[in-house]
Amino acid sequence: MDGVEVNGYKIEPGADLRGANFEGVEIEVADLREANLQGTNFQGAYLGGACLKEANLQGANLREADLGRANLREADLTGADLTGVSLYRADLREANLREANLQGAYLDGVCLREADLREANLIGADLGSNPMDWHRATLREANLEGASLAGATLTEADLREADLREADLREASLEWADLRKADLRETNLTCANLAGADLEGANLAQLVSTIHRGATRRTAHGGGPATRTVITKVNLEGANLTGANLTGADLTGADLTRADLSRANLTEAKANADTTWPEGFDPEAAGVVFN
Repeated sequence: MDGVEVNGYKIEPGADLRGANFEGVEIEVADLREANLQGTNFQGAYLGGACLKEANLQGANLREADLGRANLREADLTGADLTGVSLYRADLREANLREANLQGAYLDGVCLREADLREANLIGADLGSNPMDWHRATLREANLEGASLAGATLTEADLREADLREADLREASLEWADLRKADLRETNLTCANLAGADLEGANLAQLVSTIHRGATRRTAHGGGPATRTVITKVNLEGANLTGANLTGADLTGADLTRADLSRANLTEAKANADTTWPEGFDPEAAGVVFN
């Protein structure tokens, strides 16, 4: 659709469309690579399959827009409003999404390899069922509360100080991920691979949970059975858990071979005979409760 006009604006690579209004329009398979779309209004627009590679979308309004299968590689979406946007199988490799609002966004099958999502808001984002590639993505201080990241590839991702409370990370690949000071309370890490991950100062303590094997909900002020961060059968081989808060965590069958548990709080953490500990570590002295 290059070279055509939409709402009086010419659609072509490198176009300067700052502040333009494309609300609700259909621009199918448009070629806007390297275009300047800073502050442009695409609310509710259809941009399926569009090429927006290296486009400047800083502060753009993309609320409820459809960008399914769009090429947004190396695009700059700093501070963009992507609330409720559909990014089904979109390519966002190396894209800049710092401080972007992705609340309620549809991210099924999206590729975010080496993308920068520092301080991005992903509360309520629908990550779908297709595999997600977030290898080396920067998610520092990102809000991923309650996110469904089961089976996601987050190898070497920067998740420092990220909010992952109640997130579903079952079978996720987190090898060598940086999770220092991340909030992982009530997170489900069943069968996740965190070999070599850095969890120094991370918080994996029990609080309110509804994900632990159908456990009854309770509040932080009491009542009901205690529920825990779920990390059953997780691979934590060689992980750095220095100063991590693992109070009440479920470590049943977890592999902690060569993990660094210096100053970690394991009070009332659960374990069993299949839990593997670092050589010389005394779990009972650390407050671990065995099934």
